[in-house]
Amino acid sequence: MASTKKKLEVYTVTFITEEGSDLTFEKVLLSKTIENFVAFINKKDVSVSILEKGDIIVGIVETSRRDNVPPKKHKKAKKISKLGLTDDEGLAYGNVFLYEKERKILFYEVNKFGSYINHFLNCLIQCCGEDEKWEERFNVEVRPILQPEEYTRMMKMNYYKSLEVKFSNPNALIKEFEHKNNALAKTVELTQQLGTETFNGKFEVRSKKQGGSGLSSVTIRDIVDKAQALLSSKSGQENLQKLVVYGYAVDEDDLAERLEPIDLLADRYIKYFTLNEPRENIDLLQPQRRKKIKEVYAKSLEDFELMFGK
Repeated sequence: MASTKKKLEVYTVTFITEEGSDLTFEKVLLSKTIENFVAFINKKDVSVSILEKGDIIVGIVETSRRDNVPPKKHKKAKKISKLGLTDDEGLAYGNVFLYEKERKILFYEVNKFGSYINHFLNCLIQCCGEDEKWEERFNVEVRPILQPEEYTRMMKMNYYKSLEVKFSNPNALIKEFEHKNNALAKTVELTQQLGTETFNGKFEVRSKKQGGSGLSSVTIRDIVDKAQALLSSKSGQENLQKLVVYGYAVDEDDLAERLEPIDLLADRYIKYFTLNEPRENIDLLQPQRRKKIKEVYAKSLEDFELMFGK
């Protein structure tokens, strides 16, 4: 039995529907459609199973890989041979998730062999799209949560002095933008058109003391929003390397304004749990994953009250 450390990313969920619709994210998760349908995403079969219903919903994303399956190797004979899977069988991987309905907070396990969170969300959309009885269209967006202290400082900033951005592989990143009429997408697009492999830039104005008017708060927040959306994809996580905002916030202790940095990649709200995994699994360890993610959620409630209120 091996103890394996698992990473949990934490997001806020924005559920987008047609005007007048009463459809919610939790209704989609708990629907018969999601229970019965399987999506084919990135050459993998992806489905969702619900483990617990209530004020919080706990479930697991099941990913089955049937293509490019690695072989097995005999230790002593040093012989490599195929696993012998049938056409309908595949290697199975799990990502446990927990969704709090009231504050729309989503915990999602990182498992590179399973499904990234954007694949999970695409699975929901694809399954509902394939169900002839499903009538309502929807979309889901997620944004990473910052550490409590950073979240508070971000909310208090009243003047943005500079923004540092670094990314690589613009050809891959540009594919992640649904719409390209925003500042970050245009920057990525320009980098792509120039044929460069990386971009490392700093957008800056004069300090507040020197009479500067500050960077546009609307544009800064839009860039931050779009950059955080990129982090829900494998390409975004691999290629977005730096995103730091410098701004002024009032220190409540002495009422002085201080220039402070907020690293929107390093300061994300990340949690961990440990799984006890046997050498060969006979299932996706659903009971253990369910228990562990609920324990992490319970320990995070104080932070959420600080950030979002009770």
